[in-house]
Amino acid sequence: MIESCWLRIIFFQYLFGNVRTNWPSLNSSNIDLLGIFPYIANQSEPTQWSIQSHAMFKSAILLSHQYDIRIGGELVGYETIESKGDVVTAFGDTCEFVSNSTIIGIVGPSFSRESQYLGPLLGKIGIPFISYSSTDPQLSDRHTYSSFYRLVPSDSIAASAIADLFLQYEWTAGIIICQSDVFGSNGAKSISDEFTRRKLSITTTVQFDINTYEIKGDLTSILTFSSTRIILVWAEPFYINMILAEALERNLVGPQFLWILSTPISLNYFNKTFNENLNGIFVIESVTGNVVNAPTNDTLLKSAYEIWQRYEPETFPGSQNVNYFALFAFDATWTLIKMYEKFCSNVSSSCIEFLNNASCFDQHLQNSDSMLNLMNNMNYLGVSGLIEFNENTADRVTGIYYIIKNLQLSSNVLNYVPILVWSHATNWNFYSPTSVIIWPGNSLIAPSGSASLQNVHLRLVVTETAPFTMSSQFFNEFQQSNTKLVGYIPDLIELLRVQLGFIPEITLIANKTFNEIIDLVANDAYDLFLAQTTITAARSEKERIKD
Repeated sequence: MIESCWLRIIFFQYLFGNVRTNWPSLNSSNIDLLGIFPYIANQSEPTQWSIQSHAMFKSAILLSHQYDIRIGGELVGYETIESKGDVVTAFGDTCEFVSNSTIIGIVGPSFSRESQYLGPLLGKIGIPFISYSSTDPQLSDRHTYSSFYRLVPSDSIAASAIADLFLQYEWTAGIIICQSDVFGSNGAKSISDEFTRRKLSITTTVQFDINTYEIKGDLTSILTFSSTRIILVWAEPFYINMILAEALERNLVGPQFLWILSTPISLNYFNKTFNENLNGIFVIESVTGNVVNAPTNDTLLKSAYEIWQRYEPETFPGSQNVNYFALFAFDATWTLIKMYEKFCSNVSSSCIEFLNNASCFDQHLQNSDSMLNLMNNMNYLGVSGLIEFNENTADRVTGIYYIIKNLQLSSNVLNYVPILVWSHATNWNFYSPTSVIIWPGNSLIAPSGSASLQNVHLRLVVTETAPFTMSSQFFNEFQQSNTKLVGYIPDLIELLRVQLGFIPEITLIANKTFNEIIDLVANDAYDLFLAQTTITAARSEKERIKD
């Protein structure tokens, strides 16, 4: 499973690493915006992070030329960095560009960890930077990140939306699986904190080690012994693929568990034999206003798409398939351009001037406080929806929406089907009047969220001891001799079967001691041993024994 993932990544590296583009060079400009985008070969789905966001960044720059928008009498140029998610490299490359070019604003970075490292430096210089995909809640702190803004919603807002989902379906608890870095741990903390505030609970938080590509702990034991059957995965697509691959191999994806993913993944990574298991998975995703019929700037969007198709038609996926991060990237670029246009129109002298140009550590953008104050008061209709900031947070305060897509199986083909939409004003509602949710197990009935034995095959082992379990011979209607188990324990099994709905598979074992049978259960040969056994410390260490 994991090996097939690597083969597809190599294919994507070859395909997109050889994209030839004909974007015009803008070297003649004396002022630039710097775009920071994920390194193509580092992404399993490069169209989503690099190619599309990069294209919309350039489209915004060129559209400003079409509109003859000038900043201090100059058309805006651009420089770009391809980041591998390494904060030291991102910091060094950004510092070099800021030192050697007139960078007046930055679009990006994409990764939260990069934004956190760049924040203090760019705040000191006074350069505004707007991320299209950094979601870490800590970045909302205006005091720490004085020149940072973002158009993608914070994970704290996502946590609120997820809590609303749990309350709507009366689920009380969940398990989080997150990647082992700042993005994963802070995202998990946001969800846990919000759940506590809403009187919900996270029973367990499991980490996926992004260095070893391994889940920390025994995933089978963690999930099967938990009281909840709702699994929240907070990770980047590359790691979600690996997490799901292991869970599929352990038969932990399917009828008994509802998996909710933090971002869409490519379904080509998994063998089609797993389609029935993947059927019913939820994916929660931040979206733009057009998805929920909220106002968006269609004129700007149409012009941006025309520019993209003119210079890089081979990567344009069609207007219905452009990734939401790419739309956020356009608005981030356009917001910086519009802010500087307005600022410079109110300044009679040179509006862009840096002090101490020798090093990025010593530079300072003159009048940056006035520029950032203007940014805090920006309010216009962008391609993703209404763009509005304020002085108290780095987050946009309007135009925030989420969608849940449901993996649905039809003719053995899995598709993402939008089923629910969320906003602050409306909470979760059906995407359309005809929306139908397919739950795990191809069910139309929402799960309780708690562990259930309904239709689960349980491997039960018993030993013959009167009057608890005894063999009884009887003749059927064809006068054939059969054996039936009778006694207190068979009666108890039948009572539990009726109440809980499981399917018992009972094995009668002879010539083994109780300790040997308990060892069989501990080694997963059976699920339960039912007998009049004595609870000892040694036995309790091997298995959970109930009186």
